[in-house]
Amino acid sequence: MLRMQRGLRIAAVAGGVGVGLWQTDRVVFCSAGERSLRTLAVGVRLAWMYKFEFEPATYDAVHAKAADLILETCKKNSGLYIKFAQQIATVSNILPPQWNGFRALYDNAPAVPLSSIERVFAAEFAGKQPSDLFDDFEPVPRASASIAQVHRARLKNSRQYVAVKVQKPDVAVQVEADLLSFGVVMHLLQALFDLKLSWTLPSINSHLRQELDFVNEARNAEMAREHMKQVEAFRGGVVAVPRIYWELTTPRIMTAEWIDGQSFGDVEGVRRRWGPENVEKMMATLVNVYADQLFRTGFLSADPHPGNILIRPSPTNPKIPQLVLLDHGLYIRCSSEFVSDYRNLWVSLFSHKVEIVERIVKKWGIRDVQLFAIGTLQKPWTKKVGFTGDINIARDVLDFEKVERDGTDGKLSVEQRIAMQAKMKQRVQEYLENTDVIPRELIFVGRNLNIIRSNNKIYGSPVNRINLTAQWAIKVEDEINPTKKSLFDIPTAVKQARQYSTLTIISVGFYLTRLWNSVYSFYEYLKYDILGIHRQSRSGSEKKGFEEIMEDAVRKQLYEQTGVLLDKTAFD
Repeated sequence: MLRMQRGLRIAAVAGGVGVGLWQTDRVVFCSAGERSLRTLAVGVRLAWMYKFEFEPATYDAVHAKAADLILETCKKNSGLYIKFAQQIATVSNILPPQWNGFRALYDNAPAVPLSSIERVFAAEFAGKQPSDLFDDFEPVPRASASIAQVHRARLKNSRQYVAVKVQKPDVAVQVEADLLSFGVVMHLLQALFDLKLSWTLPSINSHLRQELDFVNEARNAEMAREHMKQVEAFRGGVVAVPRIYWELTTPRIMTAEWIDGQSFGDVEGVRRRWGPENVEKMMATLVNVYADQLFRTGFLSADPHPGNILIRPSPTNPKIPQLVLLDHGLYIRCSSEFVSDYRNLWVSLFSHKVEIVERIVKKWGIRDVQLFAIGTLQKPWTKKVGFTGDINIARDVLDFEKVERDGTDGKLSVEQRIAMQAKMKQRVQEYLENTDVIPRELIFVGRNLNIIRSNNKIYGSPVNRINLTAQWAIKVEDEINPTKKSLFDIPTAVKQARQYSTLTIISVGFYLTRLWNSVYSFYEYLKYDILGIHRQSRSGSEKKGFEEIMEDAVRKQLYEQTGVLLDKTAFD
């Protein structure tokens, strides 16, 4: 009897301690401990699955379940975990295709109530409330993301409306525990797939911390605006960054000019409003803005996704669209050496200066020059001839699809996929020869280039993005290191001839693609709208944008040279 009573007392004490710890974690640490334990439990589950459940018969099921477990944990934990999922998405193209779902994750989250926002204001502005600082402060936010939400407000004694970005109160408390958990997940993925991933952690963590400092974001916005003012092509109202109100900006609250506009992601709405010619000009401006950051200033946004871009009539000329660039939290400051090397790399890729390309890439500790060039350009490339993406690229894509159909009927066996995954892993391991010397800027440069490519793709590739980017690199290089023109300067003449020939060949392929799409659209119009033939579902291979054609060409080249067949969603 005494033993039972003692056991009950111990259980009661343990239960009380457990409840106390849970309540302390929830109230004081904003559930950081609970979120970390949830992540740890998922890590243990993944280790068990890959150790004891993974075999050829369960290949797809285990990969799908593992990806879903981590993705759902990120969604449930919210906050910085949404950012973590987006970072996993940046390496998902070297993971099994079941991990591609991370790319579809948008940074949105439920809003916190006004009372929570008022506590942040009181902490940041010495006890003041929104009503003390604004004549009108909308209690319901216009947007809510993982770490902050945006309220519309009106300045005191003014008709000026502003966007007030307020950090959610739990984020500052959770950040260190969340970053630790993210490190655990990345090390776990590294162990499970035998791929070098953890070398990116210090740089990613540093920039995520910077993203939580809204004063830093405000400085980034102002610097980006100043840099754009230096370029003639960006004047005349084609691009804008909202003005910052510094007297109403703190590390956790940022106040900026309110600008109404269409979301860049509203593709059909933008097309209807502005028409193809303006959409093309708008996209060219977008590509050039970030090419200028990459090749001239070295101050680069790593998050130019559609949710961070608005489109409105230009204040100076309402007949043309103006791009409004929002959310400047995630920027990198590239070293001058890296900017020079990266610009030289692009110029050399288009000049067929293979020896310079190899020197730069190997200096960065990357062994596989061809794979790096393909990843950088997001187009086929070989050491022998530079680009394989010539005017016959569309035919090559169709041939590639025929290879897939004839060889596998579009479906690879489990054994084939396992073998290809092993080949890809080996190629990536060789690619990262020495992670100690890889410039950390490349982590975010790759993210920027991929988002810009995706932005062009969702509009059907209205511009030849790759040529625009290369031309900007060549332009900046000529401005910084001008070449003396001489009839007897044969090496320079050859270099320029190679550049122009490569750009011309790609342009021919680009315009042939547009011509084919126009012809096919007219054919569909005659067939379905004029003749009234019943429309049937199609595979989508008949009509493709230039970005899609380049993606298929890259898949073909990798398949032919390495035996690795990338999933069709690898570029989504």
